[in-house]
Amino acid sequence: MVPDDAGQAPAMNFAAHGFVFRLGAMDDDVAQVIRGLLVEMVKRTSGPSAVDISIHRMDESSLGDTMYRVSFDGEDVYPSLNRGSLISHLLIEVNARAVQFTPDRLMLHAGTVRTGAGGILIPGASHSGKTTLAAALALHGSAFVADEVSAMHPDTLAIAPYGKPVALRPDSVKLFSDRVPRLAGPGSPFEIDERFVPPSDLGTVSTTSVEIASIVFSQFTPGAPPRITEIPPAETLHTIMSHVLGDPIDPKGTFRTLERLVRRVRGCRVEFGDADQAAELVAAFT
Repeated sequence: MVPDDAGQAPAMNFAAHGFVFRLGAMDDDVAQVIRGLLVEMVKRTSGPSAVDISIHRMDESSLGDTMYRVSFDGEDVYPSLNRGSLISHLLIEVNARAVQFTPDRLMLHAGTVRTGAGGILIPGASHSGKTTLAAALALHGSAFVADEVSAMHPDTLAIAPYGKPVALRPDSVKLFSDRVPRLAGPGSPFEIDERFVPPSDLGTVSTTSVEIASIVFSQFTPGAPPRITEIPPAETLHTIMSHVLGDPIDPKGTFRTLERLVRRVRGCRVEFGDADQAAELVAAFT
């Protein structure tokens, strides 16, 4: 491929569920980091992209930070981002577009892994520990399916794989740094807010959709001993409805789909301060 502009990396297409985007104009140093993290999102088939994303270096801020402008199809989505927030904000926008461009799936704010007994769906709000728990399960031998945005087929109730890099906060980085080489050293200057790892850094990655066997609502509480509590279908349904992403075209259909799901699988809550201990409890529950 020929670079878009002198000194800039060649363009590539990526897919976030139904959202296909082309990462074009950007400096080589930015491209090397971002494309190294998005390795499981590369779109290997031909076809048009939905959006062209460009990342332009700007002048330094008054505080000496290197600043970037991120545009989608020429429209500034982030007119000014400091270097350390670049990747986290880019992926926030990509996740939002993934929900918007995938109307044939029920999108859930959840992580998913696959065990020998089936898939574990982990819905949760930010800071609930869902990503940390999913990463711990993957490091304990589960196959990684998705982080942050789990796309469910309304008929089969299966979750599609999503190769978005996993976002880890400092406490999780410390927990996993001895098992994930990418986390052992300092991160790139483009990921100060959070550290990111491709799903394959955590172990096996599922390349096919996964049927759900259990739904686990996580609650990270520092210092808390791991405790898992099974909950009835009605409570499971009420809770998971609060983790539906986007604005469903058919709210009643969404409710009926999730009602079918909770009648088929077990639901539980797990409170934990140690993600590895919680992963063992959750794997045994499924």
